[in-house]
Parts: sequence; C-alpha cells; structure tokens
Amino acid sequence: MLGRFQRASGMDPEALAEIVHTKPEFGNIPVVANASFGHTTPAFTFPIGGTGSLRAHAGDVELRIDTH
Repeated sequence: MLGRFQRASGMDPEALAEIVHTKPEFGNIPVVANASFGHTTPAFTFPIGGTGSLRAHAGDVELRIDTH
C-alpha cells in the first residue's frame, strides 16, 4: 500500500506501474497506490505492528484493521 506522491515528484500511474513491475519482491501481490495516508495530513491511522487484511480488485479496495 503506497500513499500519494508529492506533485513535484512528477509520478504518474504509468510510471509507478512500470517501477512496481520491475521489482521481483512484489511478485503477484496486489499493490494499492495513491492511498490517503501519511505523516502530514493523514485521513486514517495505519498502525505499525497490527494485523489486518487488504482486498483490492479493479479499483475497489477494502482495508480492515483487526488489531493495533
């Protein structure tokens, strides 16, 4: 799960997809990008060390945090 890039980075969906596809670490796992979280203006808290699940399919994303 990746947050939003700064506008100044010039990152676009096509460039990000190309970067993700070159990383074998991602394998066949889903990658969600442009999520509304971060350290300056978070839309939700994403706990470190908790457990949860992420379901993503064709632009539809569901994130569930079980423990934090």
